[in-house]
Amino acid sequence: GYDLNGIKVTYIAAPTLSSAANVVGGVKVTWNAVDGVGYYNVYRKTGSGDWTRIASNVAGTSYTDAGPVSANKVEHYNYAVACSVNGTEMSAHDDTGVDTTFYQAPKLGSATSTEAGVTVTWNASDGITEYSLWRKVNGGSWTEIVPSITSTGSTISYDDASVTSNNTYTYTVRCKVSGNLVSGYNATGVSTFYLAAPALVSATAGTKSVTVTWQSVNGATSYDVYRKTDLNSEWGIVKAGAGGTSYTDTGLTSGVVYYYTVVAKNDDGRSNFVHAGISATAK
Repeated sequence: GYDLNGIKVTYIAAPTLSSAANVVGGVKVTWNAVDGVGYYNVYRKTGSGDWTRIASNVAGTSYTDAGPVSANKVEHYNYAVACSVNGTEMSAHDDTGVDTTFYQAPKLGSATSTEAGVTVTWNASDGITEYSLWRKVNGGSWTEIVPSITSTGSTISYDDASVTSNNTYTYTVRCKVSGNLVSGYNATGVSTFYLAAPALVSATAGTKSVTVTWQSVNGATSYDVYRKTDLNSEWGIVKAGAGGTSYTDTGLTSGVVYYYTVVAKNDDGRSNFVHAGISATAK
């Protein structure tokens, strides 16, 4: 015979996996909730390796794995999820898992105000030759400004000429493969306050003097005027805090060629300058 009461068991199905996607900080794994289950254990394997539990009793239906970030290389990862009830694993996991290739977000270098705009630099990511450049202005939202930058170098730069004076620009970079975004990004980014370099208008010679004029810069409150007499020498300041858009440099030597350039400034920062300068020969 047999026991008519039998034995009861509650069957808990393995969670159905949704996706594994590169995000800021690592790989985000998502799955569908299992009825009656509030916690899950997450497993990972690298390439053809073995499953390793990387998180226990995760509440909800997603988990961001930060482990790949420190690996700093392209790597194939596979994820699986099992149900946890009262701290005990109560289901199998889908042995097929859900997989992704992790691409390290580019390591940012700097954002530097230049004569022509802002130059952004970053280090190449392993296995990547295409990048997407993103920017935000004065702490706003990220906007993709250059969809595709192709480079095989180890250090990459881009000159952003679409900037306007008296604004703070923040940049970040993402990896692309075949035109598709495949990496997360550095959410802090690199920033610079941009004042446009003053455009030089004229250098007019007078008796033992030269009058330099330049265009005003939006946001500038004053200007510093620099001078040199040798193209290969360093610029030296001759007037700090000029309030207008011209300066007359006096006490010069007749017959000597003088070169000038101008830097704009305000309480938030200073501009770059026209490196070639402008020149006149004192009379």
